[in-house]
Amino acid sequence: MKKAKKTPLARVLNVISTIVLIFAILIFVFILFSNLRGEMLFIGDRAPVWVRTDSMEPTIPAQSYVVIRKADSSEVAVGDVILFASDDPRLEGANNLHRVVEIVGDHEEFVTKGDNPQTNPLADKQTAKAEKVIGIYERTLPVLSALVRFLTTPIGIAVTLFVLFALNLLSSLPDLKRASAERKAKAAQKKQDELDALVQAEVQKLKTEQGAGESEASDPNPESKK
Repeated sequence: MKKAKKTPLARVLNVISTIVLIFAILIFVFILFSNLRGEMLFIGDRAPVWVRTDSMEPTIPAQSYVVIRKADSSEVAVGDVILFASDDPRLEGANNLHRVVEIVGDHEEFVTKGDNPQTNPLADKQTAKAEKVIGIYERTLPVLSALVRFLTTPIGIAVTLFVLFALNLLSSLPDLKRASAERKAKAAQKKQDELDALVQAEVQKLKTEQGAGESEASDPNPESKK
């Protein structure tokens, strides 16, 4: 049987479903790389970084994506927010994103501090070493941050799965309708064939009975032949 071509609507819905799925995968990859210690997903000299804590509020809200520009320690100035591999034992080697409040020597070390006065009232005890500077903060991505925050909640995951399921169902709807119509047509044809067979059987039965009746009528006294 020749496979039926998809309708334009089905093709469009398939494309939309594929785009949503690819976007969800990209979000997952961003989250994965953002949570790997020491791993940066640079695109050119920029990288998206997921900030989990509120140490930089109100400048950078907790659970936000920010853009980091790869930079050398010589480019860092007082007031810059830098991403660096921290020597703080509490962070266990994780990257940290704090503001530079003092430069030690010829950009050899940087005294850093979080903007949030409640969680970071004092400067960090461990300085940021020049060789451990990764980049300088450029901007926050509020739309992507809000989307990721939503998609990583149970409701967001459920909504994403529902949207993918709905798009897949809608794209398959014309095929489902066509298959249903074919099943109904086959069922109707089968009933018609059965009815035709019954009619043919009755016609044949009537012909047989009629033939027997005519034979008896042509010989009213069959005993005379004995």
